[in-house]
Amino acid sequence: MRIITRGARIGPCNICGITQALTEDHIPPKGVSRLSQVVMLNLTDLLGVERPKKSGRISQNGVKFRTLCAKCNNERLGIHYDPTLISFTREIRSYLESALHLPPTMYVPSKVNRLVRSVVGHLLAHGVGEHRAGTMMDELTNYFLDESTAFPAGLKLYYWIYPYNDQVLVKGAGLSLHYWNAFAVFSLLKFYPLSFFFVLDEPPEWCIPYDRLDPLLSSAIEDEAMVRINFHGLPVQRWPEAPVDTGTVFHCPGAMGAVPRMP
Repeated sequence: MRIITRGARIGPCNICGITQALTEDHIPPKGVSRLSQVVMLNLTDLLGVERPKKSGRISQNGVKFRTLCAKCNNERLGIHYDPTLISFTREIRSYLESALHLPPTMYVPSKVNRLVRSVVGHLLAHGVGEHRAGTMMDELTNYFLDESTAFPAGLKLYYWIYPYNDQVLVKGAGLSLHYWNAFAVFSLLKFYPLSFFFVLDEPPEWCIPYDRLDPLLSSAIEDEAMVRINFHGLPVQRWPEAPVDTGTVFHCPGAMGAVPRMP
């Protein structure tokens, strides 16, 4: 199945829904990603033991989708929220790429309400023609567009270090950790150096052992919090997009990955 990244030149914005000229949104923003030429793959091909010879689509400037209007892309994300995500990830990168011995845990100050809205905005940009596509996306759209709106109830946002040179984008998949019992809907953004894992109505028996950003959020957009970063006890590279031995994952058609293009 061919990966579609370009919507119509004029169409409804994935975030605000207004029909107008659309622009390309980089996922993640340019100041975060260290990938240039990439091969974008359907997630099933990325996870496969043998990758199809003609699988994938080459992009010369990272992963990008023509799905956002100029206001949502350049003003809301580019001016108001992305600088926080960029500075936060650069701080973590400086530790990961340091020659010094890393502590098991560190704390990074961040304006978390802006940080999370940046991540949410780029998640919403993924997928052509997907304005308010599903309950999770509908609630996240309301959250993104109105700074007075609280983070959606019933939604958790986990994060952890992702020290790999590829990307994974999943929007609205189904996950069970124990065979066919206790499913939940999740979305996922993974890129160096962090993973962001949204889970709607997580079953209480899951007990996911990773840190969350949503408890740090507040109603004041400028509030700052100390975000804990753990360098140990990380999940395997392909969790949760690939199921564990006892789990099941149902991916949506747009789920994809991106790997560096080899010369």
